[in-house]
Amino acid sequence: YQDIPLVAVLRSPIVGLTEDQLAEIRLANRSGDYYDAVLDYHGQHEASNLWQTVDGFLAKLNQWREEARRLPIPTLLWQIYEDTAYLDYVVGLPAGQQRYANLVALIHRAEKYEKSSFRGLYQFIRFIEKMQEKNKDLAEPVATPVEDAVRVMTVHASKGLEFPVVFLLDTTKFFNYQDFQKRYIFEEQLGAGIQYVEPAENLKFETLPFQAIKQVRLKKALSEEMRKLYVALTRAEQKLFLVGSYKNQADAFKTWQSGLTQAEMVLDPALRLVARGSLMDWVGRTLMRHPDMEAVFSEASERKRTIDHPAHFRLSWWNQETITQQVQETLAPVEEPKRLLAPDSNIDDLLKRLAYRYPYQKATQTTSYQSVSELKRLYNDPDDQQTTLLEWRSVSEKTNPQQYRYVQDELAKPKFLQETKPLASSIGTATHTVLQMIPLGMKPTQDTLELLIAELVKKQFFSEEIAKKIDRSSILWFYQTELGELLNRSSDLVKREQPFSMLKEADTIFEEFDEPDAPLLIHGIIDGYIELADEIILYDFKTDDVFGSQAQIEKKMRERYYGQLKLYCQALEKALNKPVKQTYLVLLKPKMIVSF
Repeated sequence: YQDIPLVAVLRSPIVGLTEDQLAEIRLANRSGDYYDAVLDYHGQHEASNLWQTVDGFLAKLNQWREEARRLPIPTLLWQIYEDTAYLDYVVGLPAGQQRYANLVALIHRAEKYEKSSFRGLYQFIRFIEKMQEKNKDLAEPVATPVEDAVRVMTVHASKGLEFPVVFLLDTTKFFNYQDFQKRYIFEEQLGAGIQYVEPAENLKFETLPFQAIKQVRLKKALSEEMRKLYVALTRAEQKLFLVGSYKNQADAFKTWQSGLTQAEMVLDPALRLVARGSLMDWVGRTLMRHPDMEAVFSEASERKRTIDHPAHFRLSWWNQETITQQVQETLAPVEEPKRLLAPDSNIDDLLKRLAYRYPYQKATQTTSYQSVSELKRLYNDPDDQQTTLLEWRSVSEKTNPQQYRYVQDELAKPKFLQETKPLASSIGTATHTVLQMIPLGMKPTQDTLELLIAELVKKQFFSEEIAKKIDRSSILWFYQTELGELLNRSSDLVKREQPFSMLKEADTIFEEFDEPDAPLLIHGIIDGYIELADEIILYDFKTDDVFGSQAQIEKKMRERYYGQLKLYCQALEKALNKPVKQTYLVLLKPKMIVSF
């Protein structure tokens, strides 16, 4: 009946309702508690997806309320984590390891609380709230484990974690059936089952209710063991070792051979719900149907069904004698180096292998994926590519000649050193966004342009502060030029903000790169082009601050952006099989159009 915590759970990934769905539930009861609205909605609606979600939540809530009355708090928390897969969810979030550690720490705190004289979920929640109020005893747990070390943990504690190598130990330990050895047995739905005792002979007999309840409880217990086995088997990233013990290989085959008679994909429940069983028994009966088992037991070829799974496994058998022998060999003194080679070995071949160098070293020192912004200074002279390849290395890279990627000469400034006013690049990006969103077919006016910018601010394309810096007059000027009028007349043929990618050989880009078959994938975004029947008109907007006379500005912009526009032309001609006949660089700040 606490509205905020209840809605928080409904909105969280545990239930996953949206704001609209929460509002729809509230309409079922606008004046009462939100829990009353949930109950009223559940009673008034059926068959919708939202009703099914609410029905499932109420069923889980009732189950957890029942369990909260009889289970220890740590067990209850584990049950909620497992029912909702919440641990797996938080691991995938930013700082997931820390979130996971916080949730596990809550269980550890509950375990310590249970050892005190206090009991009950309500008292535990009040205890946590008081600790939070006083800022005591709730230090953040350490989420980063000790690296390069062996970690020993329970299967429960490993949920949501992964490790390169995992050892699952003691897999042949029999399941715990102690609860089924008593004269009575309980089940939350079916009630109590009691054995019948013959007074005269003092003999005990299992009654039908006792046997029925025992089967239900046994199935639940083994289902939990199967869930734990699934968790254990999915923790390894590279290798998984299952460790168990049998009397000998014959005893293991005797236990596993029942899997050979199984014709279905899933083992028969009769093989899983046995009186005495272990995790390794389940695994062994399953693997008996894999072709790899024939290398261990030749009798496995007589299986009724073969499961051709792409995964492979290997069985290793050890006893006291083989372990002792292995230890002795490991601790034996190292032989003389000269005895490691056969008498007829050729030492030159060995040295040749050790001194081997990969023949394409330059290809390993560059990237196969580069943007146009990195290559925009390329090809200043289209008729002489061999002599105009630029020095791509930055100042820092020139100290190391084994680098083949163009980067900036300086590192980016940290945020605390950057100016708080909008960056020129941010204003340029916002201006490009406005030019991309302006509807074509008619000239924009001051009013329509202001409405468009206000709409883009409202949709959070850019901030109000950046919007004030956008030069409206330069945008309106462009649509009064011949090129702007051409865009409006040919609106159906105009493509704006078109991404592209193309392959180019590295030796046409980098100086001194003489290795063959080393293509680079170049990517970028073209501001716009007009695709006519037999030609293409390319244009590109620039918001650079430039100074000088018209001739000086034109010369400077040609030198700065010729390489970039040339790459755009090559990409369009290759993709559309049409020549780019006209190329325009639109300079918005000085209100100039430079043609190429």
